[in-house]
Amino acid sequence: MHSPENPYQATGGTSPPPYRGGGLEYGRMVSFVFENPRWFVNLLLMGVCQLIPIIGPMVVLGYQFDTVEALHRDPRRRYPDFDFGRFVDYLVRGLWPFLVVLIASVILVPLMMGCSAAVIIGIGLAVAGANTQSIGPMMLTLLPLIILTAIVVGIGIQLLLLPLQLRAGLAQDFAAAFDFSFFKSFLATMWKEALVGMLFLAVVGVAAAIVGFAMCFIGIYLTMGVVMLAQANYYFQLYELYLERGGQPIPLKPHVPAPLPRPQV
Repeated sequence: MHSPENPYQATGGTSPPPYRGGGLEYGRMVSFVFENPRWFVNLLLMGVCQLIPIIGPMVVLGYQFDTVEALHRDPRRRYPDFDFGRFVDYLVRGLWPFLVVLIASVILVPLMMGCSAAVIIGIGLAVAGANTQSIGPMMLTLLPLIILTAIVVGIGIQLLLLPLQLRAGLAQDFAAAFDFSFFKSFLATMWKEALVGMLFLAVVGVAAAIVGFAMCFIGIYLTMGVVMLAQANYYFQLYELYLERGGQPIPLKPHVPAPLPRPQV
């Protein structure tokens, strides 16, 4: 278990294998969750937080980036345990990526709606100019295209949000997220790996949801914790691979140890 004075201190016992570099280890994103002997307790505490409206997901988000930083500082360590004593620390840390995604979405969501509207208008014009007998077959062809367009635009938005959220979560700063030099460099270097990893996690998320619903619906809070920790490992691997390829490091806040208790007089 990590030290309360230094949450980034390496854990004792047998260390898991470090990230090897050279590419993403997709299976490791999931197996990593169970490398910590207290994995069930961590998932349980994360599930409890998810029950708290608004604040709970931000706390889990903060713990997620705390895990990314801990792995970055020492890749040979197991990820840190969820510590309710650091509830406020997690909340503050999760606030910045939450706000960044919220603000950026205000710009990107209308863009998505505009693209979707353009597709729908184009389909409407095509249908209006077609013969009545060909409308049915045309709709069967165009409806999948509408769905595909919505999926592609949604994935594109997530891809654009990724470097903003990663920088905000690691730098623990709102303004630092909008460093467009880092934004362009990260996407240009990592877009392929980021996209494939995103699709992999989407499949993991669907599987986790099915398992969670099968566990009388309550299990969804545990299985979604698996997805969040797998995503933390995904962020870690992406960032380390980005640095390995000569990317710009994100400035981390120095760790300030907790003050020692005063001796009793």
